[in-house]
Amino acid sequence: MEVGGVFALAAVASTISWTVTQEEIFKEVRDWGRRTLHPKLAYLLGCYFCLCHWISLGVVLLAGGPLEPGGFIGWAVAVFVVAATGNAMTAGFHVLRVTLRLLRARADLEELRRDNYGRRRRVRFDYRDRDNLSPR
Repeated sequence: MEVGGVFALAAVASTISWTVTQEEIFKEVRDWGRRTLHPKLAYLLGCYFCLCHWISLGVVLLAGGPLEPGGFIGWAVAVFVVAATGNAMTAGFHVLRVTLRLLRARADLEELRRDNYGRRRRVRFDYRDRDNLSPR
């Protein structure tokens, strides 16, 4: 399995894990799991990190390719490398998303601070009230 293959499998495992654990489309499945499954299995449906390892196992088995060392060690290393790469990719995307939201919020704040003539004006916000960020 080459580096490109690892990133491709990690992207697949990461996307499936995120969709099952976080997106609204699988909310009913997670609720069903909380009602009927053992608590540890139900937790698996809500834990991105945990589910990513199991999805990585399935993806590596379907791809049929361990990393360089053969046998069980190669398969185990492949599963953990794919899971770690997927988790790192997801963490990177979240850092990027939060950074972009912060930059957008700063730009919106700067726009609110300027009056109609382009001059700066003083605006105060109550940042504790997340639902209402209108200026006072």
